[in-house]
Order: sequence, then structure tokens, then C-alpha cells
Amino acid sequence: MLTTLDSVTTTATRPWRALATISWVGVLVCQLAVAITSRNIGKPTWWLGPESNPQPLVVWALPFFITVAALVATQRP
Repeated sequence: MLTTLDSVTTTATRPWRALATISWVGVLVCQLAVAITSRNIGKPTWWLGPESNPQPLVVWALPFFITVAALVATQRP
């Protein structure tokens, strides 16, 4: 019985991992789209700040680091 459950868990992990990866890549693409669009229309998001006084690089990259960390976490077994 234990071996059957182990094989089911192992085979079910791959599709979920692929789905999670695709989802987090989608989140990253949406973040980039929001950042680019907000700059283009002149109303930047909180993490970018206005063009005349932009946020420090650490603040600018923070939302992207969080998303990339979640993406990396989905790749771990």
C-alpha cells in the first residue's frame, strides 16, 4: 500500500510543478507589463517611483525578487 501511494505522489508532482511554474512565469510577465505600462502613462507604481525621483534599486527589484523566489521554490522537489 505504501509503494502505491509513493508512486501516485511522484507522478502527480510533475504536472503540478509545471502548472505552478507556468503560473509564476505569468505573474512575472504581468509585473513587467504593469511596470512598463505605468512608466509609459506617467503614473509609476510604488516600487518604481516617479522618473524625477526613482526608488533605490533594492526597492525597485523587491517585487521581482519575491516572484523569482516563488518560481525557484516551485522547482524544488
